[in-house]
Amino acid sequence: MATMASLTLDVYDMLFGVAQLQRPVMDVLSTQVTNAADTEWRFASYAMWKQNDYAEYWTDDGTANEVIRLTEDHPSGAADVTVVRSQRGTTAAAAAIAAGVTFLKNPPVTCTEIQRAITETIDNDLYANPYRVFYRSQRTITPVTNKHRYELNAEDYQVDDMYQIDLTGTSLGAAVYTETGGVTEDMWTLAAHGLVAGDHVRFTAVGTGATGYAVDTDYWVAAVTNANVFTLSATNGGTAIEGTGNSAGTWTLQKQTPSLHKFNVHTWKERIDVATAESSTGNSLQVDAWIDGDHPVYYTARTRPLTANVASFTADIVDLIPWGAMARLMGMVSVRDRSDPRRRSEHDAAQQPFADSEFFRARFLEGKRSLHHRLIGEKAPQKRFILPHLAGRV
Repeated sequence: MATMASLTLDVYDMLFGVAQLQRPVMDVLSTQVTNAADTEWRFASYAMWKQNDYAEYWTDDGTANEVIRLTEDHPSGAADVTVVRSQRGTTAAAAAIAAGVTFLKNPPVTCTEIQRAITETIDNDLYANPYRVFYRSQRTITPVTNKHRYELNAEDYQVDDMYQIDLTGTSLGAAVYTETGGVTEDMWTLAAHGLVAGDHVRFTAVGTGATGYAVDTDYWVAAVTNANVFTLSATNGGTAIEGTGNSAGTWTLQKQTPSLHKFNVHTWKERIDVATAESSTGNSLQVDAWIDGDHPVYYTARTRPLTANVASFTADIVDLIPWGAMARLMGMVSVRDRSDPRRRSEHDAAQQPFADSEFFRARFLEGKRSLHHRLIGEKAPQKRFILPHLAGRV
């Protein structure tokens, strides 16, 4: 599962492993920074710090921390240097920063800037033409009588297919629940029931007693003691329900057998960016007919990648993001490199970051092209044909 922190570390490794950038020098804080208003700092290797140098608080875990700027040369190891807090879009640390923590000197880009590039890559570049990239999400709808519009997730823009699991039942006969008494305590008894753990069942008729169980409610076989005795749970793989009181009267048990049915493409359509009373996102799914109004509908939607949903991304998208972020970052480094020669060594070519930016951009676009075509090939959208006698009515 990807996170912003893990993506930041991936990009950081590419910055100094693939691109021709020098890793920033590290130093440690000599004295504690007491709060967000403290502007008198002291570093261990004081002699290397000069006026207008930047220092980034580095925790090595992908977290974006504060960046400060020195207003003067660091005077000595026994004196503080005055700094300007919260530089390059960072926020001053509200709590104390302990002595001994690591700071980077003049990093080519900060974690905050890396994360900004990652966000722009996800929210803008992945979904931009050419070769829009998406991932597929599995959603459900619960049918409601006389309701035909259902809210779609805001990031879902196309539904590829819809299907419904229709449950047909086979009656197994009358079962008896024993709360107390003998070896069948807290168990159901039904001669030669033929059930196995995980089977889906319902009671179609109930007598009295066995409080905790009800008619027309989904249960699953939790465990089978023998050919005649078993327990039931409220979820598949869950623990057995402990009923109250022995059952009396007729409790008719029915085994539910699932059957998968695919919706005809003409029975549903997406309504994108159309405000309705049933859609707060503006995106809705219009469903004109159900296969079975008593059971959930499942559908697969194409979902636009957004930063808020990083944890849902497929591995292919996660692998693609650092290339796009690097293309943006190297373009930014190119501008800095031209304006501040201290940010490169005397042997580095000033135009190299431009070449690197184009290299990463080309790899990013090639990755988008390959992934886009593969996603289309895996599940092509269903074709909607217009019948000849309806052609003039569209």
